[in-house]
Amino acid sequence: MVEITNKKKSRLGSALLLAVILLFVVLSLVMTLTYVTVMEQKMSLKSKSSVGAFFNAESGVEWALNTIASGSGNIDSVTAFSSQWKTDGYVACPPDFGEETCKVYLIDDQGRVITVGTTDVSAITAVRSVGSKGEETERAIEASVAAASGAGMPYDVECSTVSISGMFGTNDTFCCMMTTKDGSAQCKSTDSLTYPLPNWETLTNPFSGLVGTGNDGQYVMSCQNYTSTFMTYTYSNSYCCRVDTTTGATDICKTLDPQLSWSSSTKPFTALSSSVIGTYKVGIQNHNKYFLACRTNTSTGKTESCKSASASASPSWSTYSDKPFP
Repeated sequence: MVEITNKKKSRLGSALLLAVILLFVVLSLVMTLTYVTVMEQKMSLKSKSSVGAFFNAESGVEWALNTIASGSGNIDSVTAFSSQWKTDGYVACPPDFGEETCKVYLIDDQGRVITVGTTDVSAITAVRSVGSKGEETERAIEASVAAASGAGMPYDVECSTVSISGMFGTNDTFCCMMTTKDGSAQCKSTDSLTYPLPNWETLTNPFSGLVGTGNDGQYVMSCQNYTSTFMTYTYSNSYCCRVDTTTGATDICKTLDPQLSWSSSTKPFTALSSSVIGTYKVGIQNHNKYFLACRTNTSTGKTESCKSASASASPSWSTYSDKPFP
């Protein structure tokens, strides 16, 4: 009888131990599954936050690049930047992006963050946008600022010749260097009597600087030669215009005669609506004693308009309907 009782107790002990082991295994599985589920949820939330932060950073880059492309002057004068400028050296994205969704840092050509608002917009060579989503997740994107055609070039150089053919003829080369920010020019010419190499001498400047501050690349110079005759002499003169690449206007045109004297002349193009620096380019050619001037929009590649005139010191410009790239 005692032996039977002991066997029953032994069986009960084994069953209890087995039940405890099974309970431990089940609890371990439940805890593992709970941990995996919680971690997956956290990873999913983190992934969503990371994607959101990336898109916020991308939006910041696009906004900054568009603002730079349409802005000019100092950073402080660009309303979109100045209204969001922070003392920490970054520009907060616009309020309609959401609260603290991204921060934009403006970078110069040395890779340094620009912290001075009086810096010219043209000095910005890259933008770095840090997007955020929530309190912990941040993503950063950096993009280079693409210079418009002509933008960023502080100087433009144009060279041509003026001459008189005949027994006592001359043949002089002149070069003008234009400061593209304000349109002023410094010119020099050769002395035709020196041989074989020229001596450069100062020539009267045809264009004075404009009032106010523009940006590098706003003004360029375009010249074309034409001939005239007097008795037995043939004169080669040069017709030069200053072009505003923002509006497409030839705001000043002058002619240089073989005596190296500048005189005012007529202009082929008036200003269009203001746009981005480098939007317009003007080319002037001499075709069979006729000037042909065409103004092209460099953003679209289309010839906006062409004009023609008999090549002379004061050409009378008229519309020329045939365009090379309509």
